Amino acid sequence: MSTPPAPVPPPPSWTYCAHGADPTADPVGCRGIHVPGHTACLAHLSDTDRDTYLASLTPGDDIDHSGTLFTEDLLGQLLNALRDPTTGNPQIGTARFAGTQFFGTAWFHSAQFFGIVVFDGAQFSGTAVFGGAVLLRRRVRPGGRGGIEIQAAVEQGIDDWCSLASATATVDTGGADSFSTFLPPGQWEEFRQIAADRRVSLIQGLAQSVQLWLDTNPTPDIERPSITRRVIVCNQKGGVGKTAITAGLGEALAEDPNST
Repeated sequence: MSTPPAPVPPPPSWTYCAHGADPTADPVGCRGIHVPGHTACLAHLSDTDRDTYLASLTPGDDIDHSGTLFTEDLLGQLLNALRDPTTGNPQIGTARFAGTQFFGTAWFHSAQFFGIVVFDGAQFSGTAVFGGAVLLRRRVRPGGRGGIEIQAAVEQGIDDWCSLASATATVDTGGADSFSTFLPPGQWEEFRQIAADRRVSLIQGLAQSVQLWLDTNPTPDIERPSITRRVIVCNQKGGVGKTAITAGLGEALAEDPNST
Protein backbone atom coordinates (compact mmCIF):
# COMPACT_ATOMS: atom_id res chain seq x y z
CA MET A 1 0.00 0.00 0.00
CA SER A 2 1.53 3.30 -1.10
CA THR A 3 1.85 6.28 1.20
CA PRO A 4 -0.28 9.22 0.09
CA PRO A 5 1.69 12.35 -0.82
CA ALA A 6 2.06 15.00 1.83
CA PRO A 7 -0.46 17.81 1.49
CA VAL A 8 0.82 20.94 -0.21
CA PRO A 9 1.11 23.81 2.31
CA PRO A 10 -1.24 26.70 1.61
CA PRO A 11 0.17 29.72 -0.21
CA PRO A 12 1.69 32.49 1.92
CA SER A 13 -0.25 35.60 2.86
CA TRP A 14 2.03 37.91 0.84
CA THR A 15 2.14 38.34 -2.94
CA TYR A 16 4.55 35.59 -3.91
CA CYS A 17 6.85 34.77 -6.81
CA ALA A 18 5.29 31.45 -7.99
CA HIS A 19 8.42 30.59 -10.00
CA GLY A 20 8.35 26.91 -10.98
CA ALA A 21 4.70 26.41 -10.08
CA ASP A 22 3.12 23.26 -11.48
CA PRO A 23 -0.66 22.66 -11.38
CA THR A 24 -0.16 19.07 -10.25
CA ALA A 25 3.13 18.79 -8.39
CA ASP A 26 3.46 22.25 -6.87
CA PRO A 27 0.62 24.70 -7.51
CA VAL A 28 2.27 27.41 -5.41
CA GLY A 29 5.86 27.34 -6.64
CA CYS A 30 8.35 29.75 -5.12
CA ARG A 31 6.96 31.45 -2.05
CA GLY A 32 9.35 34.37 -2.08
CA ILE A 33 7.73 37.77 -1.67
CA HIS A 34 7.87 40.11 -4.64
CA VAL A 35 10.73 42.57 -4.68
CA PRO A 36 9.08 46.04 -4.69
CA GLY A 37 8.16 47.01 -8.24
CA HIS A 38 8.62 43.49 -9.61
CA THR A 39 6.67 40.24 -9.93
CA ALA A 40 9.47 37.96 -8.75
CA CYS A 41 11.38 37.42 -5.53
CA LEU A 42 15.02 38.38 -5.07
CA ALA A 43 16.19 34.87 -5.98
CA HIS A 44 14.32 34.81 -9.28
CA LEU A 45 14.80 38.35 -10.52
CA SER A 46 16.83 38.75 -13.67
CA ASP A 47 20.47 39.60 -13.02
CA THR A 48 19.90 43.15 -14.25
CA ASP A 49 16.83 43.74 -12.07
CA ARG A 50 18.55 42.21 -9.06
CA ASP A 51 21.60 44.41 -9.49
CA THR A 52 19.36 47.48 -9.83
CA TYR A 53 17.43 46.62 -6.67
CA LEU A 54 20.55 45.94 -4.62
CA ALA A 55 22.12 49.18 -5.83
CA SER A 56 19.03 51.07 -4.60
CA LEU A 57 19.49 49.89 -1.00
CA THR A 58 21.20 52.04 1.61
CA PRO A 59 22.32 51.13 5.15
CA GLY A 60 19.39 51.10 7.58
CA ASP A 61 16.72 50.32 4.97
CA ASP A 62 13.79 48.06 5.87
CA ILE A 63 13.76 44.80 3.92
CA ASP A 64 11.22 42.03 3.44
CA HIS A 65 12.41 38.84 1.78
CA SER A 66 9.93 36.46 3.32
CA GLY A 67 9.74 33.06 1.66
CA THR A 68 12.81 33.71 -0.49
CA LEU A 69 15.45 31.05 -1.20
CA PHE A 70 18.86 32.39 -0.17
CA THR A 71 22.17 30.86 -1.15
CA GLU A 72 25.27 32.04 0.69
CA ASP A 73 26.14 34.19 -2.31
CA LEU A 74 22.73 35.85 -2.57
CA LEU A 75 22.63 36.62 1.16
CA GLY A 76 26.13 38.05 0.90
CA GLN A 77 25.05 40.31 -1.96
CA LEU A 78 22.09 41.57 0.06
CA LEU A 79 24.13 42.29 3.19
CA ASN A 80 26.90 43.94 1.18
CA ALA A 81 24.30 46.28 -0.34
CA LEU A 82 23.33 47.30 3.21
CA ARG A 83 26.87 47.60 4.52
CA ASP A 84 27.73 50.90 6.20
CA PRO A 85 31.01 52.24 4.78
CA THR A 86 31.97 53.79 8.13
CA THR A 87 31.51 50.79 10.42
CA GLY A 88 31.88 48.09 7.80
CA ASN A 89 28.79 46.37 9.21
CA PRO A 90 25.53 45.67 7.37
CA GLN A 91 22.84 47.92 8.85
CA ILE A 92 19.20 46.95 8.51
CA GLY A 93 15.99 48.55 9.74
CA THR A 94 13.07 46.13 10.02
CA ALA A 95 14.03 42.74 8.55
CA ARG A 96 11.43 40.15 7.62
CA PHE A 97 12.58 36.65 6.70
CA ALA A 98 9.37 34.75 7.53
CA GLY A 99 9.41 31.35 5.84
CA THR A 100 12.75 32.11 4.19
CA GLN A 101 15.07 29.22 3.34
CA PHE A 102 18.82 29.65 3.79
CA PHE A 103 21.14 27.22 2.03
CA GLY A 104 24.69 26.81 3.26
CA THR A 105 25.94 29.09 6.03
CA ALA A 106 23.77 32.13 6.77
CA TRP A 107 26.37 34.76 7.65
CA PHE A 108 24.71 37.53 9.66
CA HIS A 109 27.96 38.10 11.56
CA SER A 110 28.22 41.72 12.80
CA ALA A 111 24.98 42.74 11.07
CA GLN A 112 23.17 45.52 12.92
CA PHE A 113 19.36 45.44 13.08
CA PHE A 114 17.57 48.67 14.00
CA GLY A 115 13.99 47.43 13.78
CA ILE A 116 11.87 44.34 14.31
CA VAL A 117 13.51 41.13 13.05
CA VAL A 118 11.26 38.28 11.90
CA PHE A 119 12.49 34.74 11.21
CA ASP A 120 9.18 32.95 11.84
CA GLY A 121 9.19 29.67 9.92
CA ALA A 122 12.64 30.29 8.43
CA GLN A 123 14.70 27.19 7.59
CA PHE A 124 18.47 26.92 7.77
CA SER A 125 20.11 24.02 5.94
CA GLY A 126 23.49 24.88 7.47
CA THR A 127 24.87 27.05 10.24
CA ALA A 128 23.39 30.46 11.05
CA VAL A 129 26.06 32.86 12.29
CA PHE A 130 24.89 35.85 14.33
CA GLY A 131 28.09 36.41 16.32
CA GLY A 132 29.95 39.68 16.61
CA ALA A 133 28.38 43.09 17.05
CA VAL A 134 24.79 42.17 16.27
CA LEU A 135 22.79 45.10 17.58
CA LEU A 136 19.07 44.57 18.05
CA ARG A 137 17.39 47.93 18.55
CA ARG A 138 13.72 47.16 18.56
CA ARG A 139 10.49 47.90 20.31
CA VAL A 140 10.15 44.86 22.51
CA ARG A 141 6.49 45.69 22.91
CA PRO A 142 5.50 47.54 19.70
CA GLY A 143 2.96 50.26 20.27
CA GLY A 144 3.40 50.05 24.03
CA ARG A 145 1.97 52.67 26.32
CA GLY A 146 3.52 55.99 25.48
CA GLY A 147 5.40 54.49 22.51
CA ILE A 148 8.54 53.94 24.60
CA GLU A 149 11.44 52.43 22.67
CA ILE A 150 13.40 51.02 25.55
CA GLN A 151 16.73 50.60 23.75
CA ALA A 152 16.83 54.34 23.10
CA ALA A 153 15.69 54.93 26.68
CA VAL A 154 18.52 52.84 28.13
CA GLU A 155 21.10 54.56 25.92
CA GLN A 156 19.81 58.01 26.88
CA GLY A 157 19.64 57.06 30.54
CA ILE A 158 23.24 55.84 30.53
CA ASP A 159 24.41 58.97 28.73
CA ASP A 160 22.64 61.14 31.32
CA TRP A 161 24.00 59.07 34.21
CA CYS A 162 27.57 59.28 32.91
CA SER A 163 27.27 63.06 32.67
CA LEU A 164 26.23 63.50 36.32
CA ALA A 165 28.73 64.98 38.74
CA SER A 166 28.34 61.97 41.03
CA ALA A 167 26.28 58.82 41.40
CA THR A 168 22.55 59.15 42.04
CA ALA A 169 20.72 57.79 45.05
CA THR A 170 21.11 54.04 45.40
CA VAL A 171 18.61 51.86 43.57
CA ASP A 172 17.82 48.51 45.23
CA THR A 173 19.33 45.83 42.98
CA GLY A 174 19.38 42.99 45.47
CA GLY A 175 19.40 39.64 43.70
CA ALA A 176 20.57 41.06 40.39
CA ASP A 177 23.31 39.41 38.38
CA SER A 178 26.10 41.05 36.39
CA PHE A 179 25.16 43.03 33.32
CA SER A 180 26.31 43.49 29.76
CA THR A 181 24.42 44.51 26.65
CA PHE A 182 24.97 45.88 23.17
CA LEU A 183 25.30 49.65 23.16
CA PRO A 184 26.53 52.25 20.68
CA PRO A 185 30.29 52.17 20.02
CA GLY A 186 32.22 53.53 22.99
CA GLN A 187 29.28 53.84 25.37
CA TRP A 188 29.94 50.55 27.15
CA GLU A 189 33.59 51.42 27.76
CA GLU A 190 32.70 54.88 29.07
CA PHE A 191 29.94 53.47 31.26
CA ARG A 192 32.21 50.77 32.70
CA GLN A 193 34.98 53.26 33.50
CA ILE A 194 32.67 55.76 35.17
CA ALA A 195 31.00 52.98 37.17
CA ALA A 196 34.45 51.90 38.38
CA ASP A 197 35.36 55.49 39.28
CA ARG A 198 32.12 55.84 41.27
CA ARG A 199 32.65 52.43 42.87
CA VAL A 200 29.25 51.10 41.87
CA SER A 201 28.55 47.77 40.20
CA LEU A 202 27.64 47.70 36.54
CA ILE A 203 24.15 46.46 37.33
CA GLN A 204 23.75 49.29 39.85
CA GLY A 205 24.83 51.80 37.23
CA LEU A 206 22.36 50.35 34.74
CA ALA A 207 19.54 50.41 37.26
CA GLN A 208 20.30 54.03 38.12
CA SER A 209 20.43 54.87 34.40
CA VAL A 210 17.00 53.34 33.82
CA GLN A 211 15.62 55.10 36.90
CA LEU A 212 17.12 58.40 35.72
CA TRP A 213 15.46 58.04 32.34
CA LEU A 214 12.12 57.15 33.93
CA ASP A 215 12.30 60.16 36.23
CA THR A 216 12.72 62.50 33.26
CA ASN A 217 10.47 60.64 30.80
CA PRO A 218 7.31 59.54 32.61
CA THR A 219 4.84 57.54 30.58
CA PRO A 220 2.19 59.94 29.21
CA ASP A 221 -1.12 60.00 31.04
CA ILE A 222 0.15 57.73 33.79
CA GLU A 223 0.95 59.05 37.24
CA ARG A 224 3.64 56.96 38.89
CA PRO A 225 3.10 56.80 42.66
CA SER A 226 6.18 57.26 44.80
CA ILE A 227 6.76 53.71 46.00
CA THR A 228 9.82 51.53 46.55
CA ARG A 229 10.57 49.19 43.67
CA ARG A 230 13.28 46.56 43.39
CA VAL A 231 15.13 46.64 40.08
CA ILE A 232 16.37 43.21 38.99
CA VAL A 233 18.07 42.74 35.62
CA CYS A 234 19.12 39.20 34.81
CA ASN A 235 22.11 38.05 32.77
CA GLN A 236 21.63 35.77 29.77
CA LYS A 237 24.31 34.14 27.67
CA GLY A 238 24.04 34.80 23.95
CA GLY A 239 23.98 38.55 23.84
CA VAL A 240 20.68 40.17 22.93
CA GLY A 241 18.46 39.12 25.84
CA LYS A 242 19.47 41.85 28.25
CA THR A 243 17.86 44.60 26.23
CA ALA A 244 14.60 42.66 26.14
CA ILE A 245 14.74 42.12 29.89
CA THR A 246 15.50 45.79 30.48
CA ALA A 247 12.56 46.68 28.26
CA GLY A 248 10.17 44.81 30.49
CA LEU A 249 11.81 46.34 33.54
CA GLY A 250 11.57 49.88 32.26
CA GLU A 251 7.99 49.69 31.09
CA ALA A 252 6.92 47.90 34.27
CA LEU A 253 8.41 50.70 36.35
CA ALA A 254 6.70 53.32 34.21
CA GLU A 255 3.27 51.77 34.45
CA ASP A 256 0.72 51.06 37.14
CA PRO A 257 2.46 48.99 39.84
CA ASN A 258 -0.73 46.96 40.28
CA SER A 259 -0.67 45.77 36.67
CA THR A 260 1.16 42.64 35.54
